[in-house]
Amino acid sequence: MAYKINTVFLCTREVIGAKGTAGTFDSDPIDLRNLASRGVCSLTGVKASTTGLGVTGTVGSASYQYLGCALRDGDYGTFGTFGTDGAGLGVTKFAFTPDVFPFMKIRVITGTSNPLVLTSQLNVA
Repeated sequence: MAYKINTVFLCTREVIGAKGTAGTFDSDPIDLRNLASRGVCSLTGVKASTTGLGVTGTVGSASYQYLGCALRDGDYGTFGTFGTDGAGLGVTKFAFTPDVFPFMKIRVITGTSNPLVLTSQLNVA
């Protein structure tokens, strides 16, 4: 049986954090009611250089969490961390099976050492 995969673009060249200051990025709410048939997700992203963006520091580390809520504009709770990666340029890939809720956000948290420039998408099956 074939499953449909839906892709939601989360951010393009989003600068998260600053040298010496941790940062947090929350995606816009993702409506899973018509996207998820199996409840399996994967996040892919590219961590890019901060050169030319007016930000000092090399590419920092990050952790990735998913948040859920019953209402699109409600209060989102953190349900889990599904990945972490170290400092440096590269491609980020994580697969996870979130708890069941109609709306989800993806949160990316950087450490205090260096900023992160992220382009990312969520794939939902």
